[in-house]
Amino acid sequence: MAPVNRKIVHTVFEETVRRFPQREAVHQAGNGISYRDLSRASNEIAAMLRRAGVGRDVIVGVPLESGIAYVAAIIGVMKAGGLFLPLDLSLPDRRLEYMLRKTPPRVVIADAAFEETGRRLAAAGFDDRACPVVLLGRDLHPTIQAPERAGAMGISAAEAGGLPDPDDGCYIMYTSGSTGVPKAIEGCYKSLSHFVHWEAGEFGFDENIRVTQLPPITFDASLRDIFVPLITGGTLCIPEKGARSNMKELLRWMEEEEITLVHCVPSLFRMMTRELEERDGGVDREILPALRYILMAGEPLYGKDVIRWMD
Repeated sequence: MAPVNRKIVHTVFEETVRRFPQREAVHQAGNGISYRDLSRASNEIAAMLRRAGVGRDVIVGVPLESGIAYVAAIIGVMKAGGLFLPLDLSLPDRRLEYMLRKTPPRVVIADAAFEETGRRLAAAGFDDRACPVVLLGRDLHPTIQAPERAGAMGISAAEAGGLPDPDDGCYIMYTSGSTGVPKAIEGCYKSLSHFVHWEAGEFGFDENIRVTQLPPITFDASLRDIFVPLITGGTLCIPEKGARSNMKELLRWMEEEEITLVHCVPSLFRMMTRELEERDGGVDREILPALRYILMAGEPLYGKDVIRWMD
């Protein structure tokens, strides 16, 4: 077994920035951001978070949808030394309230639509009068919405300086709670680094990969989608929200974006196969010509699934 690679993923991302500054790091809805600009944005976010008191073991709530801003935000949190907590605003108020009570964020990162976001979080018990809010503009430039009752802002040089320990936490995500009360799971730098480095090395991924981002950002599988391309120089491709639930639209998007790598669960794989069978039965043409890898986890994969796809 290969030794565990304990490189911190956001430092490896910065190495990739130096190698491929002009390459597109993230592509979304016809817009993209280069490695250099993503690095610059995440650095500005990290600096603002430190001013707001973020350091080791400080939780930062991120009520952003999957997109360029979300990727910049979580890298910024990691660079500041905190833990990011994705907050899905489509969840019921009771679920959000539970999360905010069990793992209260000390800072929140939001976008220009924070007025609506703030109302949604307030309904779940979030008090923006006591918690700094870092607002991201359209250019990802961060500003702080000053809280009314926040304590002294700023952290010590010791808290802000240096790299985190591999065993330090870098994110918190909740289980689905399908068998009872959802549980908060803290992921550390070491485990995240080990997985993404293993996958990139095992399959020989390089700067030519174009990777889908399909699972919700509240699932840790989304981090595989994000960081496998960002440590190799590839491109993370994020579909429109509606395309994720429309298989016909999703496959069209995959062809247009020349996707080479898909991460998904076997049930989604079966839906893709079924749609392709119905759409292209009897048509003599190449389907998804750029696609090279489909990597699956989370559910049983049956031999008949693979046979149908190969047929």
